[in-house]
Amino acid sequence: LVYDTSYTSNNEGNKSLRSRTYYGNWLYKTKSQCDLYLACHTNAISTNPESVRGTVVLHDIDNNSTDTSDYDGGDFSEHTANINTSLVLARKLEDRILQVMRAYYDPTWMMSFTSGNGVWSVDWQWGEVRGNQKPGALVEYGFHTNTQDARALIDERGRRFLAQATYKAICEYFGTMNYELPSAITDLTATPGYNPGEVILTWTAPGEDGTSFAA
Repeated sequence: LVYDTSYTSNNEGNKSLRSRTYYGNWLYKTKSQCDLYLACHTNAISTNPESVRGTVVLHDIDNNSTDTSDYDGGDFSEHTANINTSLVLARKLEDRILQVMRAYYDPTWMMSFTSGNGVWSVDWQWGEVRGNQKPGALVEYGFHTNTQDARALIDERGRRFLAQATYKAICEYFGTMNYELPSAITDLTATPGYNPGEVILTWTAPGEDGTSFAA
């Protein structure tokens, strides 16, 4: 990531945030190494923090490709062209995070801030997804100001399931095989083998929920 704190607000928001999409755009334009842009965050709120929790997926819908310039002076025409494909990605992230977290971690996990879904689409507001030329979204996985969410965010199992959901959403977006990911191995043992220099390793390969459907 590129993060330049020397910039301050100047009608374009915080340019240190803009530099993140600039970097993705540079990778795409100069090295053909960026197919998708995803910003991964945790959220916060200062007023009544225990009353607000859940995941939010943010999606930029700005359709004015000439109101500012990319890092190389070009416009954001591809960002505008990708508004709908970015929304497809955002919806898949919403669906999979809710499904995985409710099934494997916390049946009360929720999407926050919106009615009926957790995708929040606003015109040109968030620097982290402002002007990315490839399809992209910003995921606020949970509120670190909320006790219940914070526990999940610092819990290895919670983070693993959030990552698993993100992986599934990206696979579905690209139309590739969505392999089930085994959970972490916790019972690895090593014993002497039958021949000199031989070691026998044994372990249980748990399923993606950590307990069943062994791989």
